[in-house]
Amino acid sequence: MAGSLKKLTYGDSEGRIVLPVGVAYGSEPEKVRKLLADIAVSHEKVLGDPPPRVVIDTLGDNAINLNLLCFLGDVNQRMTVRSDLYFAIIKALDEVGISIPYPQRELWLHDARMPQAAKDL
Repeated sequence: MAGSLKKLTYGDSEGRIVLPVGVAYGSEPEKVRKLLADIAVSHEKVLGDPPPRVVIDTLGDNAINLNLLCFLGDVNQRMTVRSDLYFAIIKALDEVGISIPYPQRELWLHDARMPQAAKDL
């Protein structure tokens, strides 16, 4: 076998969920870390032990990409809890003025039919 598979559940139905969150460059990462962790801790279905963690995943093209890691008592509730947490995250980030960026691209168009002298004007 080329690799191994590790089951991230404990006991009967406990398990971890991962919520990717991207924030704009210029945001204070420590402030975002605390905000996300506090949101997770306040959810009744998120376990306090082990405590929720927030880690930076990547420094992306358009965002600082973080992951909120938390354990649930019943991993079968993961979709509902993820949705609850994302609603709370969107609201909290908006309240403190931290934006969730979206990809932006700049396009330069070149008209091959136009003579070079006219393009330089």
